[in-house]
Amino acid sequence: MTWREWLVSALIVAVVAVKVAEGVYRLESWPLSSVPMFSRRIPPERVPWRIVLLGTRRDGVQFVLTASDFRLSPDELGRRLGRPIETLPERCAQLGRLYNGDPRFAANPLVGLSVRATKVARPGVPMIPVDATMPCPLGAPAG
Repeated sequence: MTWREWLVSALIVAVVAVKVAEGVYRLESWPLSSVPMFSRRIPPERVPWRIVLLGTRRDGVQFVLTASDFRLSPDELGRRLGRPIETLPERCAQLGRLYNGDPRFAANPLVGLSVRATKVARPGVPMIPVDATMPCPLGAPAG
């Protein structure tokens, strides 16, 4: 066999080995990426929240912040905001400071930031609807 054939054979073996390892170790994401492969079952008593970050710039413009404003994927932003809902303003404030520290937005930083949390109704699950907007303190972190 030539060196090219050996190289192709080695690459095929490596790809197969990675796929076997993903199955054996139940890896939740592809190597070198953050894309989830499998979705875990969410029990019916756990109600999801829809989280929206609302920013106000120095020029007075109000807008909805997206994951790309923080150089994050939507999944990464969801993990950063995460649970519990009671500490959401502090985590939101951390993201606001990250936004203000980004050179892309230095000319027009955030002067106000709030987070809107809404419970998402699940079919067949009784719940009390919640829709709350909480301010996120943009000052220096406490402590």
